[in-house]
Amino acid sequence: LHLCRISYLGPRLISTLIADVDAFTRRKFSGPTLVGIFALVRLVIEEFGIGSKSGFDPDKLMEVLVPALENKHVDVRKSATELYAVLYLAVGDNAQALNELISGLKPQVKAKCTSAVNLLKTKHGGNSPIGSPKGGSRSRSHSGAFGSVDDEKQKHQGLMRERMKEEEGKLTPIFGKDAAKNLCNPDSWETRATALSDLSNALLDGEALPNGVDDSEKAWNSVCSVMKQGLMSPWPIENLGALELIGTVVDAIPGMEIEIPWTSWEARLVLGSIIKTLVEKAASPNVRVREVAALTLSRVADAHPTGPS
Repeated sequence: LHLCRISYLGPRLISTLIADVDAFTRRKFSGPTLVGIFALVRLVIEEFGIGSKSGFDPDKLMEVLVPALENKHVDVRKSATELYAVLYLAVGDNAQALNELISGLKPQVKAKCTSAVNLLKTKHGGNSPIGSPKGGSRSRSHSGAFGSVDDEKQKHQGLMRERMKEEEGKLTPIFGKDAAKNLCNPDSWETRATALSDLSNALLDGEALPNGVDDSEKAWNSVCSVMKQGLMSPWPIENLGALELIGTVVDAIPGMEIEIPWTSWEARLVLGSIIKTLVEKAASPNVRVREVAALTLSRVADAHPTGPS
């Protein structure tokens, strides 16, 4: 996983393992080897997602996973089921297609898949971090291997979408329409993570505030809101985008569009809330998030004699 985080290697180092399904199948991996491969693929997808960011093709993955779900080795079945659950959330609106691909499996196998997916959803607060259904494509309950959509979950997703829309309205006058839309995209954590990194780069280039800074306090509160949202995400890559943005603001060069207003008590109060979340992220189970959060805390502490206190 550390190798995947190296820019010139990246997650495709792992995704190429399953790029050629026929070749992968011919290798006849042992049970323990398959368990290790599935566990590694799961970690990579959790951190980098699917598609262009990681190189993982869901269709090819399913060609390998479907037979593994009924493998004679219990550990292989368990590892494959856990990977299926992560992939199910990662594909977002296309999750129903995965249901169809396992429709021919034994009922008890599908039941274990159901349990794994529901457990992962519960872990993420009932909200799929990869993306919620778009444009009402699932406004009504639907049936499949995973049953009908719970009314409470639909209500939660609706509230989240409303909150994101409201937040987008607040950010648009500060960061511009496109940036605000991407930062508050309720359907894709990948879009939000990329938007956080783009905002960080825009700050360095002096292009983060297209309409200028009429109200520095409002600009500061807006960037804090974006940081907090990214830190609170259950997905590591969005956490890392927020940490990158925090680092950019902490290391702001004089005259940068947004700087920490150290002399403002109210501004330091807002910063204190972010520091609290940073401390929590410094204990994250994700190694990369944990390391960067700890480093960011150190940078904040050394940034100004006043500090966040």
